[in-house]
Amino acid sequence: MSRHRARKAVLLQLGPDLTPTRALKLESYNRGHGPQPVVCQRVADGPPAVPSKQGTCDTCLARVWLAPSTLTLLPQMRAPEIMCMHCCLDRLKQEEH
Repeated sequence: MSRHRARKAVLLQLGPDLTPTRALKLESYNRGHGPQPVVCQRVADGPPAVPSKQGTCDTCLARVWLAPSTLTLLPQMRAPEIMCMHCCLDRLKQEEH
């Protein structure tokens, strides 16, 4: 028997400076409309913080790191959009104007 208990999925909402502003339950996040950005580190920017698989940014097609927890969440999300940090920052800058 495993010592680990299953936890409810929680997503972090990022502010304009990319720091977490609040935690959202997956059920709440799936009630929204439009794409659901999943922000990932580019492979070109260095090794992943945890053992990860590679995926592709939906915006610029750069290779990104996808953590195991992210891979588990993607099929449960309504409209996931994998996005590298660079594309996320560009989008935030565009939304400011």
